[in-house]
Amino acid sequence: MLTAMDYPSLLVSAPLNIAFYVTGHGFGHATRAHVTIRRLLSLGHHVTITSSVPSFIFRDLLSRHSNTCELREVGTLDPGVVQRDAVTVDVEVTMERLSAFLDGMDTVARKEVEWLKSQSFDVVCLDAPFLPARVAKEANVPSILITNFTFDAIFAAIAETPSDHALVARCAALYAHADYLIRLPGHIPIPSFPTLSPQYTLDVPLIVRMAQQPRAVVRAALGVPLDAKCVLITFGGFELGNAGDGHAIEDVLPPGWCGLVGGQTDDKGVLGDRLRRIRTEKHHMPDLIHAADVVVGKCGYGTCSEVVAHGVPLVYVPRSGFAEEVGLVDNLMTVHGYAVQMPQGDFYAGRWQDYILRAEALKGTKTPQPIANDGEIAAANFVVSVGARRRHAASVGAE
Repeated sequence: MLTAMDYPSLLVSAPLNIAFYVTGHGFGHATRAHVTIRRLLSLGHHVTITSSVPSFIFRDLLSRHSNTCELREVGTLDPGVVQRDAVTVDVEVTMERLSAFLDGMDTVARKEVEWLKSQSFDVVCLDAPFLPARVAKEANVPSILITNFTFDAIFAAIAETPSDHALVARCAALYAHADYLIRLPGHIPIPSFPTLSPQYTLDVPLIVRMAQQPRAVVRAALGVPLDAKCVLITFGGFELGNAGDGHAIEDVLPPGWCGLVGGQTDDKGVLGDRLRRIRTEKHHMPDLIHAADVVVGKCGYGTCSEVVAHGVPLVYVPRSGFAEEVGLVDNLMTVHGYAVQMPQGDFYAGRWQDYILRAEALKGTKTPQPIANDGEIAAANFVVSVGARRRHAASVGAE
C-alpha cells in the first residue's frame, strides 16, 4: 500500500489549497505554524490561516505572499487552559469552559464545514485545535495534526471528577477524526495516535524560528553593551513587582547583570538602573533570545525550541497542571539544551539570582546532544504529499 510520503510534491501539477487552523492558546503554536506555513508558501501553495491569535504574528507572511496567504480571524474555535496566574491552572473554570464549548460546538462545526467545502481545500492542518479535525472529516478533506501534544491529554491531566473525565473523552473523540500526525520534539503521548505507523505519522526535528540579526546588532539597538551579562524575562501573565523582602525590583538579577522584561507594553519601561521593559511585539523574539545570556520564562514549546536552537540556557518555573511540560523538559531541554528549574516559592519571592547563575554555568559544564532545526522541510513535504494524494484520488474519481 502506498503511504502519504509516496506522493512527493513534484506530482502536484498546480498549487495546493491548504487550510491551516492554529489555536489561539499560547503563541508557541502560532510561531511554529508560521515557520511551516512559510515553507509551504515558498513551495508555491496557497494557505489560509484560521486563528484567533494576534495578526502581527503572521504580518510578514501576509505582506510577502499577499496573493497566496490569507488570515481568517475567528473567535475561539477551541477552549484552552485557564490560568489563575502565570504558573497555576484554574481547573474549575477550565472545565466549565470546555463543557460550554462542547455543548455549543455543533453550530460552529456546521459553519466551518460549509466554509471548507466552499473553498475546495486539498488538506487541513491543525496546530492543534480538536473541533477542526471533525470538521475536516465531515467536509471529506484529510487532516494533519502538527504538534507535540493535544489538548485532550492536557485536560486529562487536570481532570478531577467523573464529569471532567467525560468531557475529556468527548474532546478525545474529536481528535480521533484526524488522519495524520506530524509529531514535534518535546512531545508527550498523543491519545488519538497511540501507535506510530509510518503510513500515518512522521517525527520531525525542531520547527523553530531563528534569529534574523546578529547578537551585536540587537544589543546595540537595545542599548545593552556587548560585554554585559543580560537576562531576558519572558513570563506572560506575571507582572514583575517588588522582588520580595523589601528589596529593589532589579535585585532579581545577579550583581552586574542587566535584564529585559518582555511584554505587550513598554509603559514605565525603566524598572531600575539595570532592568527595563521592552515591548516584544516590536521585536523578533528569537533575536532577543539570541542576544541574551539566560532566559527566564515558561517551559512552552516556543520558548524551549528557540533557546535550544540558539544555545541559550533557560530558567523555568514548574507550572501546576501543564502536562506538556514533562515532555519538553525530559525530551527536549534535558537532552538538547540547558535548563534549570526555579521553584515557585523562589520565583514569587524574587530569589532568582542563584538560578540565573547556575543556568549560565551550564554552558561550561554540559554538552547537549545536537538537534536539527529544519523540521518544517519534512513537515511541508508531508503536508504536500497528503494533499497530492487527495487531489489524485479526486481526479481519478471524476474520470
